[in-house]
Formats: sequence, C-alpha cells, structure tokens
Amino acid sequence: MGAFGTGSFENDDALDWASELEETRGLKFVRKTLREVLDAGDGLLEAPVAALGIAAAEVVAGLNDAPGDDLPEEVENWIEEQRGRSEVDLSPLALEVIERVQTKCELVDQWKKSPDFEAWSKGLKDLEVRLKGEGDV
Repeated sequence: MGAFGTGSFENDDALDWASELEETRGLKFVRKTLREVLDAGDGLLEAPVAALGIAAAEVVAGLNDAPGDDLPEEVENWIEEQRGRSEVDLSPLALEVIERVQTKCELVDQWKKSPDFEAWSKGLKDLEVRLKGEGDV
C-alpha cells in the first residue's frame, strides 16, 4: 500500500523524490525538479510531476527558514546540510511552480473529488505563504 495524505510528502512520488534528494548536494536537483514542472507545457500537468514540484518547493521553503511541519527527517537533515552553502534563492521559481500546480493540474482535479480537498488546498496555500515570507496562514 502506498503513502497517501494531504501533506506535501504524504505520497509515494514525493517520498521517492526525498530519497533521491538525500543522495545529492547543492541545489541542482531541486532546481531541476522545479524546472520540470514549469517546462511541462500549458496542457494538463500530470499529478506525479506536480507532487514532485510541491516537494521541491517545500525544500526551498525549508532552506529559507520557513519549513513545513511535516517534513520527513531525511529532508530536514538535507536542508540542514545545505544551509548557507548557496546564495541562490529559488523562491521565485518555487512560487511559479505553486501557481502552475493551481492551474490546469491533474493533482488538483484528483483532490477536488476528495473530502480532504480543503485540507490539501490549505496546505498548498500555507506553502505559498511560507515561500513569500509572509508568516503563517
């Protein structure tokens, strides 16, 4: 049985991505993941691609001292190891990803059919606010 929940890392795609992240150093992997979402085109964004983009955006928020409450331990550790190693701020790119996920996205369509849509949507909004540096929702 796969992982499934409203949190950014409560799905198999994001958890697999987090395992890959653990093996990397620097922001190249995170930036590549964000770019894959934005380079997917204007059509319907596939759910797995969106889930990876959200996970990468969570890492960016964590690097900016605004981590989510439910980061997996390996992601928290990776963020701590990377902190201060780069002056690059991927927040603008991560915010573009959140905007893209909110428009014409298979993941949103799937969540709209769920009784947990509000909780998932609130989590995405919280991530957006943290990326903007605006504090809590």
